Amino acid sequence: MGASQSKNQSSNAEMALKIFEQELKNAEENFAFSPLSIESALAMVTLGSKGPSKDQLLNFLGHGKSGNLGTLINNLGVVSNSFQDLDSSIIWDFVNVAFVQEDCDLQEDYTQKLSNQFGATVKSVDFENYPKAARVINDFVKANTHDKIKKIVEGEELQNATIALVTVLYFNGLWREPFDVRLTSQMDFHVTDNKTVKADFMNKTSNVLMGKFESSDVVALPYVGDRFVMFLIVPDQHRDQLHMKPEDVVDNLKHTKFTVKMTNLVLPKFKIKFSMNLDERLKNFGVHDIFDPAVANLTGISQCKTSLHVSKIKHKVYLKVKQII
Repeated sequence: MGASQSKNQSSNAEMALKIFEQELKNAEENFAFSPLSIESALAMVTLGSKGPSKDQLLNFLGHGKSGNLGTLINNLGVVSNSFQDLDSSIIWDFVNVAFVQEDCDLQEDYTQKLSNQFGATVKSVDFENYPKAARVINDFVKANTHDKIKKIVEGEELQNATIALVTVLYFNGLWREPFDVRLTSQMDFHVTDNKTVKADFMNKTSNVLMGKFESSDVVALPYVGDRFVMFLIVPDQHRDQLHMKPEDVVDNLKHTKFTVKMTNLVLPKFKIKFSMNLDERLKNFGVHDIFDPAVANLTGISQCKTSLHVSKIKHKVYLKVKQII
């Protein structure tokens, strides 16, 4: 692993932890988000931003105001390209599209960079007919998430829009060592100290990769091919939360360093649907210029008659864990 890639992993972890810790404070339900999807979408905005608009985005993404945008984009490209040759049991779709008002041309340099660095395509839509534009975007998201996410945007949210940057990430994989469906049983799941619900629990006794994160045990469950791994941090009943640092996440969550132990693993099957409006969250972290029409500098994207700004950033996740995923 090169030094720049390691630094980018730490930056990605820094950005992810910012969101995670903020959500944890206000969470009233289970939540999930994709740091890679968020980073990719914001990088597409950063690519066409200038001045303070660019500085604020780079700072949030963990690269600092003087950060190297080229390094960030190149490393995102490396991540995307590295998953082109996957085992047939893994389905991985990572798609970036810029939906642009049909009479608003993107800067040629920006279009080329979108294509070369993100593999992104540009599609023309008529945002003045915002109900139709919403259908086009929602149909695209539905198709690329294999019907898991059927709607990402309402028509009214596209009023006065000129550009919609859309990132879709879909993953479907098989456990390298699957759970036996015959061993699934219902047990109590403790939501809180005072709330318990019945849930289906998967069960297996086998050699499992075990590690440590702070004082908590961590289980690593690789998928077929070993290029994707799910890490499960076992809750510590004596601690309310982990105090994670980006560099700790990168250094400690490497399953190649874990120890193989014979373990009885009991894991609930679960499904999470979660959506968030990232614009309000980003403002809390100092990213505000891109949302203000008076000061947003996105001239690297287009010289449209209407000044460009970001009106909304939406993120939606569907996560399902079961025996055969």
